Amino acid sequence: MFVLLWLLYTQIHAHMFSLPKKFVSISQKIEIKHIDTESREILQKLNGFYGLIGPDLERKKIKSMFDLFMGNGMIQGIFIENGELTFVKNEIKTDKRNLETFQLPQKKIFPNIMGVANTAFLQWNDKTYALFERDHPYEIHINKETKQIETVGKKKIEGLAHFSAHPKIKHTYVETIDYDVLRKKTTVFQYDHEFRLLSSLEIPMKYFPIIHDFISTRDSMVCLNSAFMWNISILPRLTGKFQLDTIKPGIFFHVDRNTGKIIRYYTEKGIYIFHYADVYETENEMEIYAPIYESLDFSNLKLEGKYRKIILDKRTNKIHIEKNIELEKWNVEFPVPFLHENKKKILLRCVDTEQNTGFMICHKLKIEKVIFFPGKCICGEPSIVEIEEIPYAVFFTVDNNDNGFFTIVNIITEQKIEINLYMKLQIGFHAIYTQTK
Repeated sequence: MFVLLWLLYTQIHAHMFSLPKKFVSISQKIEIKHIDTESREILQKLNGFYGLIGPDLERKKIKSMFDLFMGNGMIQGIFIENGELTFVKNEIKTDKRNLETFQLPQKKIFPNIMGVANTAFLQWNDKTYALFERDHPYEIHINKETKQIETVGKKKIEGLAHFSAHPKIKHTYVETIDYDVLRKKTTVFQYDHEFRLLSSLEIPMKYFPIIHDFISTRDSMVCLNSAFMWNISILPRLTGKFQLDTIKPGIFFHVDRNTGKIIRYYTEKGIYIFHYADVYETENEMEIYAPIYESLDFSNLKLEGKYRKIILDKRTNKIHIEKNIELEKWNVEFPVPFLHENKKKILLRCVDTEQNTGFMICHKLKIEKVIFFPGKCICGEPSIVEIEEIPYAVFFTVDNNDNGFFTIVNIITEQKIEINLYMKLQIGFHAIYTQTK
């Protein structure tokens, strides 16, 4: 465990003294050129804010997943008001970033240098939070009047050490998890609108847990316990590879909310899941859809997510994974669910064998459409916005020189509106869209 902490520290330390010492804060109106009348009318109907959160690192300097995960939180966004656009970029004032700029806390509290607030957003009780799974949430203020983003501060929450990057919002409570690597346990927490603890449930794990996402339904809670291992080299210098152990099976822990009973489902070999896309549950089985990784090494950027169906059979306690041979050709991530034509569909960011990026739309394991963006890299997760019952995807892209574009795509007709931002953009993870009332 000491080696694990030491190697993580070296990764963090490398970033602490390579970043600029000044917080980034930009708010700039965008001159809109070369779009037709119909596109301008669509912009007029999009009043709101699209934001993408991610690490404050240049895309071409990122060499590993350690780099991605330990870059301090940065929000890039677009305010849309009456057809006018204002681009914002704002760095989150985390404990780690304050330490790097020598803005130490007044109270004698040791800062969480692993809390980078760079992964996802949470909107809860009329407030917005930036999340990272090894820290508490940071409240941020998205000011639609001044077109600015501000860090309000860290929200301390009773009863847990860390708040998940992918909590689940229910009608009257929010559900999150915290995993304890040393004690090999995962705890499920439920909090009310004021983050007051309502309940907790501890789940003992077989391997030390690293759980980025989980499934929460009315009757069940499911999380995947994947085995990881360290490959340590002493010479010529101390290095370590932290990677998925593909020999040991993954274990899906299924918790029955009505009885409290925990059932374990074992995969044939090691797998990992960053994000779940969809789930259908009956009395006899759970049908889960997700990009699955059969190899994972945090020391590089080789990621191959394959979209598959996982069936947990409650009668036999067995697991079955189904594939679509056409889907196996694609590398996919960032699933975004939406409803259209009375069907639940999933929009996925996809990459082909030539490293071209696009979007794939699926209903269960069926591919309904693929939309490509030649010469562009999609920066992260899109948001789905409905205009007159038609779904539009809004998102950022960059060209080969990292010049940024704000793009709006009609998912049905594939009509694209691309607006040059005339500035560099960075890649991100998850997104948010808030409609102006």
